[in-house]
Amino acid sequence: MPSTQSEQVEQFSGLVGVGMAVTTAVAMTAVGVFALDNALYGAVAGVSVAAGNYLFVPWFIRLSAAQETDEELTFSEIAEEIGADPTKKVFGLGLELGGITMLAVGFTQEEPSLAIGAPVALAVALFVYLVGAVVFDR
Repeated sequence: MPSTQSEQVEQFSGLVGVGMAVTTAVAMTAVGVFALDNALYGAVAGVSVAAGNYLFVPWFIRLSAAQETDEELTFSEIAEEIGADPTKKVFGLGLELGGITMLAVGFTQEEPSLAIGAPVALAVALFVYLVGAVVFDR
């Protein structure tokens, strides 16, 4: 990737990450308020998904842009080229999945409880991080 294109992709991906983080935080809080009748539960799930979006989405966009080049590079070479620690970014994916799982658990309960939902979200996030650490050999 030429350096000007790389700078443009990095700026664009950062803006998309921030935009998605804000949007999903608001959306998940709204789900908590309107569907679960528990604003705090939705806000905690929203913060988890928003933090995950902020970490994972920009890296994923840069990774996709780097794969569009004409060069034949392996995934490891591309990950090194874009320069971020992939396990931290995969933890962002885990946070996203954890927040979504937290909402799913909230729908299964009569009254959503943070004492059940938050540990489930954390367990999912840590499991995805562990799998990412094994896959990326870190």
